[in-house]
Amino acid sequence: MLAPHISVVNLGCRVNRVESDRITADLMRLGFAMVEPQDADLIVINTCAVTGEAEAKTRKAVRHALSHPNEPYVLVTGCVVNLHPEELSELSNRVIAEPSKIDVAERVCWVLSPIAFPPAAMARWSMRSVALAWA
Repeated sequence: MLAPHISVVNLGCRVNRVESDRITADLMRLGFAMVEPQDADLIVINTCAVTGEAEAKTRKAVRHALSHPNEPYVLVTGCVVNLHPEELSELSNRVIAEPSKIDVAERVCWVLSPIAFPPAAMARWSMRSVALAWA
């Protein structure tokens, strides 16, 4: 089975850019294929909440990601998730709000795992072993 296609979209400041680059590197290390959003099975959106306009851009970016033909999952992380997780999750059952940027790669593995791993099994397996299921 081929690795799922992932895209990382950055909204916000330079700090967010660095964090988005780290998220991308983590996902690539796990063997995920990085693609443009329109080709993705899952889109990670790293958000910013410095202004009301930034929050509005987040909602717009999530709705746009949901409209892609692959019907991707959309994993949202960053400042807006910490402020309004329910508001984002209510946009679609394909939206996952992940408040911890450090846990994004693990959450991607969980969401896209080819079988439903019970929590006890996930605790025993590393993210890499889950990602290797696609190899």
